[in-house]
Amino acid sequence: MSEHANSLGIEDYLRRYGMLTYRFQGVSMLPLLRQGRDDVTIRLCAEADIPKLKRGDVILFKDYRGAYILHRIVHVEEHEIITRGDNCAYSDQPIQSSQVLGILTGYTHNGRERTVEDRSYRAYSRYIAMTTPVRLVYKRACIRLIELARAMQTRFNG
Repeated sequence: MSEHANSLGIEDYLRRYGMLTYRFQGVSMLPLLRQGRDDVTIRLCAEADIPKLKRGDVILFKDYRGAYILHRIVHVEEHEIITRGDNCAYSDQPIQSSQVLGILTGYTHNGRERTVEDRSYRAYSRYIAMTTPVRLVYKRACIRLIELARAMQTRFNG
């Protein structure tokens, strides 16, 4: 994020300029986006855009704690949106459409600029949607195994 964007704040910057590009942070959108390496470009989500949001869109929103989150929409109802990171086992708390700040329009991955209109991105999005049930079972099983291993370690060492 530029110094100007930092001084204005994400929301003010988006409102003023309509677009924001910043270096992605976190692991929730792996393998699509890597922390500290990939840049994302976000377009301001105007009120007129809200009814057009759909499953598979990646949005920037401010959660109930005030944290900025970039996750994929997994379900949309009239005023409630459910999101989840591509690398997450569980969905986020539902958000209201008023919490949506922007929509992913492009990103840089491995040094290559892409847009959400590119065939490779659309194929990746379809893959994520189709494999979600299997990936969720696998991720949740891994989490449970780690929890069991920690409990056993505590029991035997403690």
